[in-house]
Amino acid sequence: MFKLSGTTYMIYTLTGDNQYLLAQALQKRIQSFVGAHGEHALERIDGAESDLRSVQDSLGSLPFLTDKKCVVLQQPGKITGFTDQHETLLGNVSDALDIIIVEPQLDKRTTYAKYLKKQTDVSEFAGIDPYSAPGWLQDEASARGANITRSDAQYLVSRVGVDQYRLHNELDKLIAYSSTISRHTIDLLSDATPQSSIFDLLDAALSGQVDKALQLYEDQRAQKVEPQQILAMMARQLQILAIVAFAPGGARSQSIASDAHVHPYAIEKIQKISRIIGRSRVFKLVAELRDIDRAQKTRPLDVDQAIRYFIVSLGSKA
Repeated sequence: MFKLSGTTYMIYTLTGDNQYLLAQALQKRIQSFVGAHGEHALERIDGAESDLRSVQDSLGSLPFLTDKKCVVLQQPGKITGFTDQHETLLGNVSDALDIIIVEPQLDKRTTYAKYLKKQTDVSEFAGIDPYSAPGWLQDEASARGANITRSDAQYLVSRVGVDQYRLHNELDKLIAYSSTISRHTIDLLSDATPQSSIFDLLDAALSGQVDKALQLYEDQRAQKVEPQQILAMMARQLQILAIVAFAPGGARSQSIASDAHVHPYAIEKIQKISRIIGRSRVFKLVAELRDIDRAQKTRPLDVDQAIRYFIVSLGSKA
């Protein structure tokens, strides 16, 4: 059952893969409680470091020197035995107790997730989508007295991805450097995600810049990205390239981006490559990479060396 105080739920669940919004919601709820009842009325339990006994003791004890207590359970599902006893643990607590459950990744098929959805006040925070991210960056920058153009905001998203928490941190660095954010400062202060770097790698190779492409590959390996991961990312980029190359004539980049599940800015960059190399070569590249993938699954293969040969071959045919 819900625990109620007037019309306020006593058990809250925060979930979803948007760490930025989830962390903000958690902090806001904690600040509200601490403002009313004091810091000493707050307890935190980390599922990665605690055991079931700690949860039982915390949920079973009454507030001390205050009328309310709040227990923050950070990923309690990681605690051995918690999901087996969640109904008993959460369904028999004092009215003087608030509980905030933080479970970023919930398997909605489990009885635990279904219980939380039915018996607690659930707030789910989905990741920001590629279309909304540039606008959010502009609004966030403006609120902090800085500015970034729509084009450069799109570039930042394509470079580091749509993880809102990372975008927030990148914005912090950029604003600390200059209130005017440009593509130059983005390149200077941010690190491209592996997927973005793989696009740059293919772009360099297909443009005949083999040395640059191989250096980008070495950079990925230096960051401990395994050859199999790079192979998968290259396959993803070539898949997008194929979608672009074989899109109906006159198709808009935003429509293609929706089909490919990537940012329109990335599509615009890939369209330039597609026009240069043509459909027939795109088809051959996809087939060549597929052969490498099949080979590494069916026989001993030095994938690292195979990818290097593939990169060189791309440049030699440019």
